[in-house]
Amino acid sequence: MKLCLIVVLVFGLVLSALGCGTASEAEKELKELEKELEEYMESEEFAELEEMAGRVEELAQEEISNELAAVVDHFNDVGLDVEDVHPKIYDMIGAVGGIGLEVEGGGVELYLFDPETADEEVAKSLEDAHDTGIFLDHAMEMEIPVVMNGNIMLFGLEIFDYEHPEKDRVVEAFNSF
Repeated sequence: MKLCLIVVLVFGLVLSALGCGTASEAEKELKELEKELEEYMESEEFAELEEMAGRVEELAQEEISNELAAVVDHFNDVGLDVEDVHPKIYDMIGAVGGIGLEVEGGGVELYLFDPETADEEVAKSLEDAHDTGIFLDHAMEMEIPVVMNGNIMLFGLEIFDYEHPEKDRVVEAFNSF
């Protein structure tokens, strides 16, 4: 939010500077706008907007956590042994949330994606993952076997020579979520 505001104001500064007759007029206008920006960023209104943006982000992360936790709860409900649930770094692959967990003696990972905010490469990889079961991780330049259920990806059932000991049960439980 703050970054967007700053970008808009800087863009306005540049346009204002271009419209001025001389360099000294442009510098004067730029300094005035910088002063206005500094004053606004110190204002109560800006502080309230910043606080509101923080609350919105917290609520979004809570909703994401709840969605992934619902999958874990479902695994438990269908009788899978789930242990060691922990957060994963998720933004490298374009996800909005991610967790790792031990299910029936093998590690798997769950990632939640938001197709509305995903960049073009990630959106294409998700489309391919739905169609083929292969997700192209652009960060690592690897094709990864996955199972998709809506916007949630199950990863880690097959990696190189490894296959999860209860792959079929985990996939069945995931698909029934």
